Amino acid sequence: MDQLQLTGGARIGLLHASWPFSRLTVTKDRLDLSASLIGTFSFTRDQIISIEPCGVIPLLNRGIRINHTVVNYNERIIFTCGMAPEKIIEKIRESGFMDQPASAIDPQIKNDVMEQQKQGGFPIKVPVAISVVVIWITLFFIDGINYLRNEQNPFPFGKGILLAIGFLLIVSTLTLFSRGFQKMILKDVRDIKEVNRFLYFVIMLCGFMLIVIFISQRRMM
Repeated sequence: MDQLQLTGGARIGLLHASWPFSRLTVTKDRLDLSASLIGTFSFTRDQIISIEPCGVIPLLNRGIRINHTVVNYNERIIFTCGMAPEKIIEKIRESGFMDQPASAIDPQIKNDVMEQQKQGGFPIKVPVAISVVVIWITLFFIDGINYLRNEQNPFPFGKGILLAIGFLLIVSTLTLFSRGFQKMILKDVRDIKEVNRFLYFVIMLCGFMLIVIFISQRRMM
């Protein structure tokens, strides 16, 4: 087996990414757990202490726990999917990752993993993430003030909310499809695949919200 790739959920400390927003990718050289906006957590074999089954309820919250030595990462890193934990561990062994000695690790892969670990799990540049959140909240806030000032307006969805949804839709779409925009949004040595499922979900959600708002406005006219 050249590469193992499984879709599921993840628990990083107290944070949780549900299915299908997490992806476990394993080759003989590295193991990557991508948990959408929570972050991507990458390891070489020498940084893994053990991979063990966790969870006691069959078919619910069962998965594998990755015990590691990376100080920048949360101690509690768990991946879950519909597969039995023992089967996941077996497939990881089949990838050759567990048998990879430290001396055989590709130096370039080692450097890439270490560079990513220095950045932490969160894949988006922090100033960019803060700016997007501030702009999004500000647009909602402005619309809320206008609604409160106009007591005769029975409909709370005005231009501000529409602009906020449209802004998020545009940012998500550009991040997905524009390499130049990806360089502005993502940290160095990060890949759009780490967040693409979340972005597709945001685009679908924004589109649904715009349709609901449009239908509601039409009914109230």
